[in-house]
Amino acid sequence: DATATATTQLFRDQFSSHWEQLYQAKLAMQQSKRVRMESADDVKLMALTDKPTSAITHSKSEREVLAGTKVEVELLIPGLCTMEVCIPRESTIPTVKKFLVKHVNDNLLRHDEHPSEVAKAWLVLAMFGYDDMYDIPLEVEAVELKVQLERIQHMFGLGARLKDGEHHVTWNERCRFALVIMSVIKIPKVPSVDNEHIDPAKRPDQVPWTFVHEERPNAPATLLQNTLRATHLRAWDFVTGESLASQLPIIFSFAEDPRDRRAFMMVSRSANTLQQFHAPGEGDILGMGENAIVHRVQLSYTRGDGRHRDEHWTRVNVGLENEEPVNKSSNKNKEDESDSSHVEDWDAAVKRPFSLGKMLVFLQNSSEAGLAKRLRLANLLNSDKRVLYFYGLGLGLSTNAYNENEYKFELMLLAKYCPNFSTYTMRVFMEEYMTVLGRVTDEAQRLSLHKMQSQFSITSV
Repeated sequence: DATATATTQLFRDQFSSHWEQLYQAKLAMQQSKRVRMESADDVKLMALTDKPTSAITHSKSEREVLAGTKVEVELLIPGLCTMEVCIPRESTIPTVKKFLVKHVNDNLLRHDEHPSEVAKAWLVLAMFGYDDMYDIPLEVEAVELKVQLERIQHMFGLGARLKDGEHHVTWNERCRFALVIMSVIKIPKVPSVDNEHIDPAKRPDQVPWTFVHEERPNAPATLLQNTLRATHLRAWDFVTGESLASQLPIIFSFAEDPRDRRAFMMVSRSANTLQQFHAPGEGDILGMGENAIVHRVQLSYTRGDGRHRDEHWTRVNVGLENEEPVNKSSNKNKEDESDSSHVEDWDAAVKRPFSLGKMLVFLQNSSEAGLAKRLRLANLLNSDKRVLYFYGLGLGLSTNAYNENEYKFELMLLAKYCPNFSTYTMRVFMEEYMTVLGRVTDEAQRLSLHKMQSQFSITSV
């Protein structure tokens, strides 16, 4: 035993340097192999994301992009910035919105001087290679889910399948999303446990989200339209989901006090120049009530190749003519739609609520916007016998009447403008007022007419 131990020690002493060299060589080979593998991954990742990557390590998101489970897309937060975000390659629309909202909360809003998180927001989908105003809102308030899925297939060629009882969409690198923020919730220094499980969009403590932008004379890059891509009112058809935009740029005005009705009457229609807000009354105002103001706005259908644009449109981000279509069948459908679609554009009465609270209420399914969509889908008249043809919901921009560098986004209801609407309504009223009650056979109708006729005066009804 002693001899064996001495022999082993002798070999170690004589060949220790050789073993050390072999060990170092093995480590060098492993390192070389790892670097070669990472270099190949870097090339593949750069081809997917079109940006340089680290030669040493990859983030979890980058590894998921390489594995094909996630895809990197562009996210625009109008009024703030553009970001690149990794989302699941195949997922439901609500899942994608949660990913994007969380990314905005974690990387932007929570780092503000007054930390906050997204409450009410709309997600809008467009795609590289098409005009950026050729898009679809991924919100059931605006367009039913079935129509959303049909549109993203028809417009952009994205696939969708039913999985676990839910519709999953397969996104790709050409997708570009816009998260339009209407309201936020201020994050308290001491978090409340009571509000953790409440949908932020339904919380009563949300406040309007505003952003600040200053245009400077002789500095075209500071024009608001260059920051937001365009300052046109956007809208989408309740039934078809087709996208429209106002024929002229339009920015409304608002006041923090909803009782200050005069502050809601100014409008700027500046194109390729600084915003100019005229005196109240210049905004094609059709009427004003307790909860909202109504403007008249003309809109046109947007096209994937940018054919809807003219001298009033910003000359940036128009359809990328050098890009290959997403797929030929989708592009053909788009062209067919453009050639055979509507001759008439929208001449709309645009209803703007005076406050965030009123806007959130009127968007509810049981309230005005929900009723308008159901009437449009069912092609019915309202209870007052008035012919109200509701187009859809719109998304517009407004500025503080007392601080024209402060802006916010608003959701609006668009109905068909009819110049004979009030005349028709008055004619019906006069017919009912002149009706001889003895000739009315329906008892309920006779009592209603009797009450109206007996209580009518020249100053009130």
